[in-house]
Amino acid sequence: MTHLVSLDPGLRGCGVAYWNEDGSLAHVAYLRNPVKKGDGPAAWMGYASGHIPDTDPEHFISEVPQVYRAGASKGDPDDLIQLAGVVGVFSALFTATTYTGVKPREWKGQVPKDVHHARLVKTLTPEELAMVEAAAPPSLRHNVLDAVGIGQWWFKNRSKR
Repeated sequence: MTHLVSLDPGLRGCGVAYWNEDGSLAHVAYLRNPVKKGDGPAAWMGYASGHIPDTDPEHFISEVPQVYRAGASKGDPDDLIQLAGVVGVFSALFTATTYTGVKPREWKGQVPKDVHHARLVKTLTPEELAMVEAAAPPSLRHNVLDAVGIGQWWFKNRSKR
């Protein structure tokens, strides 16, 4: 049984990490949404079409969208609604004992993505790094690394909950 699944949500693709109880990575994946156009429930439910590995983790954690003040936000704030829908679908796809949502600033602080990823890669075993590199092409790998970072954060902070 998978102990933890951690998710970095995206409307067209998600980074997902599957963890053993000891905090080691069991598997990582970049899951592409087969729905290529549109948004809303029809697009979110694309993930429910059988592309999710068959596992019921004990725990599920996902990054959840965070609304920033007008001057600090990037992109269209309506995109956050799409991410929230994707998180909802994944939450329903897994039967877990606990479900946790974590905002980006909670799990990675304000460290720039490239710096955070460079630090994260140094914490991985050669086998874990090979899994990450095989999971997605370089242009999409940041999603998988974020899923790994979210899972690492969960293991470091689980005793505080």
